[in-house]
Amino acid sequence: MNYSLFSKWLVLTLFLSQFSFAEESGLNVLGESQGYLLIELDVGGVAPSMKYAMRRSSRSLGEERTLALNTIDQRFYLIKLRKGVYQVTQVLAPLYDLPYRLGAEQSSYWQFKIEPGKINYFGRLHIKPERLTDYVEIRRLNYIAASYDDIQDYIKTNSIPYPLSLAFAYQDDYLRELLGSLDASYN
Repeated sequence: MNYSLFSKWLVLTLFLSQFSFAEESGLNVLGESQGYLLIELDVGGVAPSMKYAMRRSSRSLGEERTLALNTIDQRFYLIKLRKGVYQVTQVLAPLYDLPYRLGAEQSSYWQFKIEPGKINYFGRLHIKPERLTDYVEIRRLNYIAASYDDIQDYIKTNSIPYPLSLAFAYQDDYLRELLGSLDASYN
């Protein structure tokens, strides 16, 4: 009788350990047409969030997704996405009964590109916690030079075996020159 109980426990333990391992290792494995989006977060406020969608054409967007930023308690956030060009459509920064929404649907500044097999750096998303009734400071900042060592530490700590790339839809000539000395690619 003890043998039967032990064998059930052993089978259950082995099953659950494989399931747990699959969840943990799932972050590091990309499909053939997938890449990571790495967002550096500097967000404040009660319930900030970001909406984004894949760009189908210059005038058409796919299904919109929402990323709740108030639930993320780390500086860097990694999202697995299909390759393609994406558009941040809105950044929301409500404060109790004071809604605020930054419409970014038509701005190329808020586009980002996902290359397969790479970690695509979005930049630092800054939402200042202090606000006025009709204004919130919301910015996408290019902090790759200042944050490069911290990003590399994050990649090594989380054992992510993919190269770093920049996800900006606009060309930054200064950054291209700077990255000539860094181990990152610029597109």
